[in-house]
Formats: sequence, structure tokens, C-alpha cells
Amino acid sequence: MREEIEETEIVVNKFNEESVKDFRKKVHKLSSMDPNMPIVITIDSYGGYVDSFNTMLSIMRSVPNTFVTVCQGKAMSAGAALLSLGDIRFCDPSARIMIHEASGGAVGHADDIKTDAKEFDRLNMELMTLIANRCGKTYEELKSMIIANMGRDLYLTAQQAKHIGLIDFVGLPM
Repeated sequence: MREEIEETEIVVNKFNEESVKDFRKKVHKLSSMDPNMPIVITIDSYGGYVDSFNTMLSIMRSVPNTFVTVCQGKAMSAGAALLSLGDIRFCDPSARIMIHEASGGAVGHADDIKTDAKEFDRLNMELMTLIANRCGKTYEELKSMIIANMGRDLYLTAQQAKHIGLIDFVGLPM
């Protein structure tokens, strides 16, 4: 019985190359079983690589299923972005959500660093706009919320996440 649950359960803890492979396999398997069945994604993550998040987004867009995202524990950084993408979004009342602008670093020649910074700005704008749109806000509105929090990590309770439109329901799906 446990093996059967593990085959249909999608839990995202990390955003890296390995987690993307597992995510792709499970989403495509569930979609092929029933393209009308909602797919539930449980998120308990500190976040990870934006490229891995973008691949998960692409995988979700490649199937016709409705996605239900559920935060249990924490949904931070890329985890919060994935949570926001659900067609129906839930958050456990005791969970934590954290949104921030993308972070990273660059080394090398000055021109390479400038090029990397430009790409980083583009990725950040794309990710923050995606989250903002899912909240019913503009990029500027979401950015101003982060800046009001000293421009760093914006931690939210489930109630606060619902208030800003990041989730639909406080509680877990039945």
C-alpha cells in the first residue's frame, strides 16, 4: 500500500536536477492515468535553483491536469513560487511561507559579471512577476511589499498569504 501512495504522491522538498527528474516522472505518470484528475503537489521546501523551478513550471504547463498545491511545513523562495502556481492553493495554518527576490552570485571578468547580473535581473523580474500575477498584484506591488520588509525575505503566515492572494485556503484539502 505504501508503495502505491509513493507512486502517486508528489512531494517537493528541493529544487535541483534530481528533484526535477522525479517531478517529471510523477506528473507525466499521473496525467497519463487520467488527464482530468487533479494532481496534488505538497510543498515542504526551503527553495533551491530557479532553473529547476522553471523546469517544473514547464512540466506543469505540458499536461492538461488541474494542479492543487499544498504547503505543509514551509514553502520558501522557489517553494513559495511553486505554491503560487496551483490552480487551487492550500496552506496548513502553522506553515511558513517566504518570498524574496532571487539571489545568487557571479565571479570572473568584469564584463562576464555584468552579463550575469543582467541575466539575473531578467530571471528575477520573470519570477517575481509570475508570483505577483498569481497574487492578483503587479510586480511593483509585490516588490514594494518586500522593500517595506527592509528589502529582504518576506515571511508570511498562512493567513497573511491568503490576505495577499498567494493561497486560496488556510487548511489542508480533504
